[in-house]
Amino acid sequence: MRLNHIGGATMLRFHLTAAIKSVPASSTTDSARSDLVRSIACNEPMQLTQEEQERGGYATLTNPMRVDIAVPGTAINQHDRFVLAGTDYQIRGIAPIPAHDPQYYELLIEKEA
Repeated sequence: MRLNHIGGATMLRFHLTAAIKSVPASSTTDSARSDLVRSIACNEPMQLTQEEQERGGYATLTNPMRVDIAVPGTAINQHDRFVLAGTDYQIRGIAPIPAHDPQYYELLIEKEA
């Protein structure tokens, strides 16, 4: 992750572009997916450490990762899909950073089987 210091504030510098796709809860096929955010700046997904998995209670997830994204212009939800370079990841958690005035979002993601 690259950091950029401007005027005493720290900002992320994103270097990739991804998409967010919405999937209805009742859907069992890819055809039901729709574009929620066609293009959003992001960083490369990073594997959670064993300590992060244990502390966060993510032991049941297979290959949990986190990724930072620009603040989206629309609401995203758990179970939507984060799509980067043709690879789908299910969004398992969403954290605005900082919570009161988000500068970016951190997503907990899991690669689709």
